Amino acid sequence: MQLLVVSYTPGSYLLHCLEADQMPRVGETLEAERIRGRVVGVERLSDVQGVEGTVILDDLLDLADPAMSMAAPLRP
Repeated sequence: MQLLVVSYTPGSYLLHCLEADQMPRVGETLEAERIRGRVVGVERLSDVQGVEGTVILDDLLDLADPAMSMAAPLRP
């Protein structure tokens, strides 16, 4: 299933689409490609072609930047 992932972390910028086997649950940690974040909301979509749901993340980290991956959220 295709999921649209957005970030709730203030000051971050993330709008990403990813393939998943199932919808994550609120409270889980989602890690995909170079990002990791805590799931704070999920919603199934029925009227959007090609996307089955949205996932809202908080505590977003950039795993590609070792200095940022320890504590700081992504910044524009």
